[in-house]
Amino acid sequence: MRDQTAMSTNRKREPVLLSVTELAAVADAIRPQRLKALVLLSAWGALRFGEATELRRKDIGEGAESVTVSRGVTHRNGCNIGTTSQTDPVLPPHIRGDIQHHLDSFVAGDPDALLPIDTRCVRSPGSECLS
Repeated sequence: MRDQTAMSTNRKREPVLLSVTELAAVADAIRPQRLKALVLLSAWGALRFGEATELRRKDIGEGAESVTVSRGVTHRNGCNIGTTSQTDPVLPPHIRGDIQHHLDSFVAGDPDALLPIDTRCVRSPGSECLS
């Protein structure tokens, strides 16, 4: 017989789910402005922090209609880049302009350029953490 407690977790706190209006207010109010994409991609693309901070220009589909998620980063004893099972969430039309603006304003033209939304670690394309 399986231990049923092995499949359950004890939350330290319950998650807070924002309404669409509240989420829009957070995205509009966040500073610096380059972090708005982190909020929008995480919420509407259902991305974990490590997945969102490892996104590159080439991962954003044409017209910011979708995002390819195939990598993630963890921050334990330095930066560790890993792969995750690939997902391709479709982004809703009302955030595509904001994501495209982020690409145009904050991301280098190189397809491997990281979306500069990670506030804890500056990484090189070689994926090593540089403090």
